[in-house]
Amino acid sequence: MENTLFAPFDTALVIFLSFFTLAIIVLLFWIFVINRKKHVPTQALTEQQKANIVCCGLLHFTNQSAVAAILNDDCIIRPSKDFIYRAEKNYTWFFPATLPIEESIRRTYESIKKIRSSAEFCLHITGINENETHEFLYNPFKNYIAHKGALQKTVSVYYLTDGHWMPFDHTNHADVELRE
Repeated sequence: MENTLFAPFDTALVIFLSFFTLAIIVLLFWIFVINRKKHVPTQALTEQQKANIVCCGLLHFTNQSAVAAILNDDCIIRPSKDFIYRAEKNYTWFFPATLPIEESIRRTYESIKKIRSSAEFCLHITGINENETHEFLYNPFKNYIAHKGALQKTVSVYYLTDGHWMPFDHTNHADVELRE
């Protein structure tokens, strides 16, 4: 008699635990498979994107110490060596530039400042030719372009001051380290 009294609760518990387990499995699948694919760039650039990069270049937002290292290293932009480097598979992240460049920097920064709020410098990378565009990948979910490994190109430096992006004369790039 005792078994029949609690039988409906046992069935309900089994059903609840089954749905709970299924929900956990779906959540883990989304976190580790679907969401990861949204972050890792996988698509080749379109012909229009390639032409835009050759014409207008790319933007790379960074902080003061990183820009000083880039300028001291003959303008070689390398992936960082911290957790992001390991998690993101040796990619360096860029955003497509448009003309006029100052407006492009402002619009791009406005769209990413929630995730890159520490960025106070923007590198405008130019001199990329058509053949080199095949080395880049695109992430359509976040509208960024990634390059695996280091990239050495011509850079123009802009810095954020009082809410405005200003050109930075980096011919004497020791000033980058002294800027407050």
